[in-house]
Amino acid sequence: LGQFTERTQEGLASLRQALAEDARAGRNETGAGLQRFEAALQLSVQPGAFAEVTVVRLPWSDGTLLEFTFRDTTDRKQLEQQLLRSQRIELLGQLAGGVVHDVNNLLMSVTLNAECIEAHAAPDIARHAGVIRQNAERGAALLRQILMFARGTEPALTPVQIGPVLEETGVIATDLIGRNITLTVEVAPDLPEVRGEPNQLQQVFLNLCINARDAMPDGGRLSLAARSAHLSHHEAKALSVDASPGEFVIVEVRDNGAGIPPEVHHCVFDPFFTTKPRETATGLGLAIAQRVMRHHHGFIGFQSQSGAGTCFTCLFPALPALR
Repeated sequence: LGQFTERTQEGLASLRQALAEDARAGRNETGAGLQRFEAALQLSVQPGAFAEVTVVRLPWSDGTLLEFTFRDTTDRKQLEQQLLRSQRIELLGQLAGGVVHDVNNLLMSVTLNAECIEAHAAPDIARHAGVIRQNAERGAALLRQILMFARGTEPALTPVQIGPVLEETGVIATDLIGRNITLTVEVAPDLPEVRGEPNQLQQVFLNLCINARDAMPDGGRLSLAARSAHLSHHEAKALSVDASPGEFVIVEVRDNGAGIPPEVHHCVFDPFFTTKPRETATGLGLAIAQRVMRHHHGFIGFQSQSGAGTCFTCLFPALPALR
């Protein structure tokens, strides 16, 4: 019982209140007048784990008998959450299908006009027009990914070097995170290839960079790092609960921002969940990132403490080296 949350204590308080009502009604300690009372309480034992407690109160010769039955309902709760996610994704698919075509037309107009300015304007203006064009193209690519995510369709995977993708991500992220955040990119030499789709991989890394930026409104440090390693069972599980042992290319996106509160660790990958203001976030960034990682037969996990920053880890199974 010592591990239960405050909500557990509130649930048990309702039982004590029922006993007090018996006393006020004049029912005595011998159980005279007591009727069978049964209550089921849903408890959050710890983030991501759930239990159900059934409490039965029975009349007893010496007073009142309380029978507690504890049942682990974590699997059932997770299935309910998965069903809810599926329903949300289905809704997203319906919404995306209706707006992607129209928004794509708008972005195409932005792209064509930016290209025209880029080709004929002075160098300083042309550089800004190039940034507009690139962001419009990335916006169109993101719309396609949202549509694929919602409809369950996935692009083909080919052998990819993570290093160049991560370095290009660093260049793009520099324009997105602001000047008060120091960005570093470290790529270990001779990384093995992975099977992937470069645009999707870059979108995962950018989503993580944007989340890190939002966690550091007053500035800070953001690092992107890639390395390869053989992970044992224990090492793999420490990085992601879904991971298995083997050879991996590991990408880490680390910040020293506000961190993620422990009470929401279990739902950060849920579609539409966000700790940001609703008017500034969709709650889809991490959900899309997790979907992309699963399509790449990889894993994503994180370690975070409130006030001490966050590190998201992406594990990609390494392809065997050609001999």
